[in-house]
Amino acid sequence: MRSQGGAVVGRERELEIVNRFATAIDGPCASLLVEGVAGIGKTTIWAQGLMAAVQAGVVVRSSHCTTADAAWAFSGLGDLLEGLAPETLEELPDIQRFALSAALLIGPMPANVPSDRIVGVAVLSVLRALCRSGPVLLGIDDVQWLDNASQAVLSFALRRLGGERIRLLATRRSSTNDPDESGNGCLGVPGGKLFVSGVSVGALQQIILSTVSLPVSRPTLTRLHQATGGNPMFALEMSRALQRRGAEPDAVEPLAIPSDMRLLVAERIDGLSMSARDVLLLSSALAHPTIAAIGELVDDPTLLARDLEELAEAGAMEPDGDRLWITHPLLSSVPYEGLSPSARRALHLRIANGVTDPDEHARHAALAVDGPDETVAAALDVAVHHARRRGLAAAAAELAALAVVRTPPQHVDDLARRRLVAAEHAFHVGDPTGARAMATAV
Repeated sequence: MRSQGGAVVGRERELEIVNRFATAIDGPCASLLVEGVAGIGKTTIWAQGLMAAVQAGVVVRSSHCTTADAAWAFSGLGDLLEGLAPETLEELPDIQRFALSAALLIGPMPANVPSDRIVGVAVLSVLRALCRSGPVLLGIDDVQWLDNASQAVLSFALRRLGGERIRLLATRRSSTNDPDESGNGCLGVPGGKLFVSGVSVGALQQIILSTVSLPVSRPTLTRLHQATGGNPMFALEMSRALQRRGAEPDAVEPLAIPSDMRLLVAERIDGLSMSARDVLLLSSALAHPTIAAIGELVDDPTLLARDLEELAEAGAMEPDGDRLWITHPLLSSVPYEGLSPSARRALHLRIANGVTDPDEHARHAALAVDGPDETVAAALDVAVHHARRRGLAAAAAELAALAVVRTPPQHVDDLARRRLVAAEHAFHVGDPTGARAMATAV
């Protein structure tokens, strides 16, 4: 998410919100929760907010939580209060000082384990003492992994602060690309929520160029963006896979997906029934999956309602009327990429034989054959024309490229004509390099 010079790319709105929250601290206590799926860039935005606060003279105390830390009591609190001045502790009443020192492992363990309430009161006293010297920002990264003991005492203390100039800036991982609108604030502190979605195609291009140094054509860049939902971390991993391959995929090849990303998706779908997986796979291959279209393609339509409910409960798919939405693009691209070439062609043949839309039929028929086929290429010509008339520039470019791939080499005139059509459409979608390659091949 950073350019080669270190600047954050494509997050201007989010940075403005976070930086303003982190620097303009004027009571009462408030929170801002930065939320999004793994790899979307929450931590980068959060870290920029902390940096802006330091530059503005705000006292910053932070904690990076991990799954391993969640099992250790007061590990998060220890990070936040690390290096606390001895005089701050000395100001506390004995019962609070002994309890907090034991919790932070900087003092002897008392004979009787102090209650969370005593530790919470001690934390409240420490936060008030810190605020007397100026504004304070508490930063917690991946708050979903903050240990329970730290959650309890921090929530206790923060909810009891009055007009002190203190803010809580936290990140939290969500499981879907949809914002969670339930409740506001964090750790019981009133506040707002900032949902971080994918970056734009243009921003993704800058990130890939500056990080991987890999020039990517516009069609491949668009496919990367669609496959990852604009997730910078996932797109970079897939770009590195392309770099290792040494060549971009052509129109009929799936994108390369690293094994660790496949494992992430496998955790979400391993428990699904075979029929539910089939619904997910069919939906991933269709341009506009609907309940009606899937019902025509599945082996047993009577199981469809149950399968859709199973997919919804697993957080993999959400129906919206008749339309079906896969919650994250990787849940569609990973199962598809995992098919063998013959299984992939069989899937497209099954769809081509089951759909009624001529453009959808032509696309899947082209992906179902192995090698040139003039009948398929001619059907793609018609589909390109329809897509262009409907203003679907990206679809027209994809179909035109498929028509070139499926034209028999001995059909020299047809091949030249289709290459020029593909060049024109590549140019219109912002791929001058691909357009030039197509045109100079004629």
